[in-house]
Amino acid sequence: MLKGKRGNPVCCLLCKEKGAVLIFLPGLAEIEKLINLLSDDSTANQWMLYPLHSSITQEEQQRVFSVPPIGFRKVIVSTNIAESSITVPDIKYVIDFCLTKQLTCDQVTNYTSLKMAWASQASYGALAVKSKGVVSGLDGDLTYLGRVAAHLPVDPHLAKFIVMGYLFGVLRESIIIAAGLSLKSFHARPFQDELNAFLSKVSWAYGSFSDCLAVLNTYNLWQSMQIRGEFLRPGGRQEREWAKHSYVQLEALKEVDSW
Repeated sequence: MLKGKRGNPVCCLLCKEKGAVLIFLPGLAEIEKLINLLSDDSTANQWMLYPLHSSITQEEQQRVFSVPPIGFRKVIVSTNIAESSITVPDIKYVIDFCLTKQLTCDQVTNYTSLKMAWASQASYGALAVKSKGVVSGLDGDLTYLGRVAAHLPVDPHLAKFIVMGYLFGVLRESIIIAAGLSLKSFHARPFQDELNAFLSKVSWAYGSFSDCLAVLNTYNLWQSMQIRGEFLRPGGRQEREWAKHSYVQLEALKEVDSW
């Protein structure tokens, strides 16, 4: 569909009147392919190409709100993260391929995998209604664990995790892990640098291959470096360089630190 350069509909649209363009694709691999294709196009127009995916860093996500220089057009290539959670005010054109990736289970092997599928009409109808109502309720059969969990600002399974951590004498560790799992990931995944980011995340687990321990180890090291005074000031150059080298998102660590 996108092999031709001059004649494909994406390139033709970008040659028309001003305004940012938002393109919806089903996954990160498709985003990379399209950005590479548009980057190689020899058209006279100048484009500022931005990927938008839940796995990329917060700094990269914030770039989609920047104003392009005069003579440049902003093109955002995204998954449905921009449909449900992000609003970019200067979008003039939207190209939606109506494709999505769904988690399916093979009935023979019982293995799950992501498969390409057409987006349902119901999903697009739901996107049109963004307001949500929350109805409070009381369950007379709620257990003691449930009553405690109801007061914790996390999902039920993480609330139970914290309670069990208290019972086993590791309350601090369980709170750090629960906070890290409920918020944005500590571990950055810069665009087109996913392999190094993955290897860095694995190294944080210290051979356990556990996301929970990777979260805990990352936070503990960052906090100990703060206590030892290895960062001259919070958010300073040393701290930012350490975070970049370690593929760590400082904002996520600070958010957990505020719990």
